[in-house]
Amino acid sequence: MSIRLNTSIFRYYHPSSWSFYCMGFWYKRNLIQLLNVVHLSKGQDKTDIQGTLRRVSNSIQIRGANIWILFCASLLACVGLDTNSTILLISAMLISPLMTPVLGVGIFYFTNDLQNLKLALKKVFVAVSITIFTSLMYFLITPFGQITEEISARIKPTLIDAFIAFIGGVVGIISLTRKEHTSVMPGVAVAITLMPPLCVIGYGLSKADASILFGAFYLFLINIIIICFVSSFIVRWLDFPIKKRAPKKYPKMYLRVKILGLFLLLFPGTYWFIEVISFKDQKGQVENFIDDRVRPISEVINWRIINNDSLNRVEIFTSGNIINEDSLDWLQSSFDSLNMKGLIFEIYQPDVKKVITKVNQIVDSVGQVRAKKKQPTVKEILKEAELIFDDVDRIYCKNSGRREYLVDWKGWDLTVISKKKKLHRIKEFIQLRTGMSVEVESS
Repeated sequence: MSIRLNTSIFRYYHPSSWSFYCMGFWYKRNLIQLLNVVHLSKGQDKTDIQGTLRRVSNSIQIRGANIWILFCASLLACVGLDTNSTILLISAMLISPLMTPVLGVGIFYFTNDLQNLKLALKKVFVAVSITIFTSLMYFLITPFGQITEEISARIKPTLIDAFIAFIGGVVGIISLTRKEHTSVMPGVAVAITLMPPLCVIGYGLSKADASILFGAFYLFLINIIIICFVSSFIVRWLDFPIKKRAPKKYPKMYLRVKILGLFLLLFPGTYWFIEVISFKDQKGQVENFIDDRVRPISEVINWRIINNDSLNRVEIFTSGNIINEDSLDWLQSSFDSLNMKGLIFEIYQPDVKKVITKVNQIVDSVGQVRAKKKQPTVKEILKEAELIFDDVDRIYCKNSGRREYLVDWKGWDLTVISKKKKLHRIKEFIQLRTGMSVEVESS
């Protein structure tokens, strides 16, 4: 059986047909319109090159009001880090005036405006110094000063932080170069997080902790360098004028240096990113192991992974049924089959004998206290004897000391002050009342 293909549908779109050219023209026209929509230098939303350079030149000054705003932003960030408050951190990032000078470094670097570049670098250094000094003073006098989750989150930056800095830098330089200045800049400061790493540096200095100091400084370095790179690339794409062109042999060398420097900069972040991913995988495997192996045997109260420099440890706390030695060996072999290197496995279960002994001791102590409270005190019994025997002036104990309840006594040694010698009646009364031996003498 032969199959015939109907080719009549293709004649309208043959390359030599008029319909094909019309279709190509239509696609080309719509593609140009789409490019004009997304392009940053065409359409109504045009790039304001001269206005951008003027605004950046005027905004990189750190003086007067900017210093006070920077000081307040630093204090807000320090309080947010100290109290683990995300709201205060966002507030500090919103009012921080660090963003424009950092973008100015990237713009003036590409345009080879060395005079403004030196000024921008100087102002960034001054702003960074003010922020670190403010945070150092705060953490030296704060009554809290403990490491929080917000501080810990900025000690080991990863590639995710570099990606956030890249996105924030793109949005920042685009919003800065618009003719009608947008209100995106505060939101960019939230994404870039230039202020909190500097405050964590001050915290590390106050605690003299090199690991905190290095991690926070590395995070700030990632943010500021990537922002500068992104801003210089965007202004190149927007055809900003170059004030002084470098010789032709230098651009390639500069490009190699930039690539090498960026690679070296991101190397620690890459290592920590791989570490975070591997830890997340290990945590998932441990959780599945506990659900599949341990929970059917005994109730799991809690579990955690303890990170050490050379060896990590999984600690599982159980209650209820006691896991015997055979089951522990089976669990150990099952855990070893997961092939998680550098991770050991330990189960902590309660010692039933010790628990029962402790409970019995508590019960006995409570019973003794109740027995003491139900029995009359020594003073009460002697007072009863004085009231019953009218001729007795006073009865007191030689060996009373600080013992108040009957259960604390082994015997009584009484002295009776009386006009009549009725010591045997007093002795019988005390013995009958307490059930203890009594020695009585007159005085």
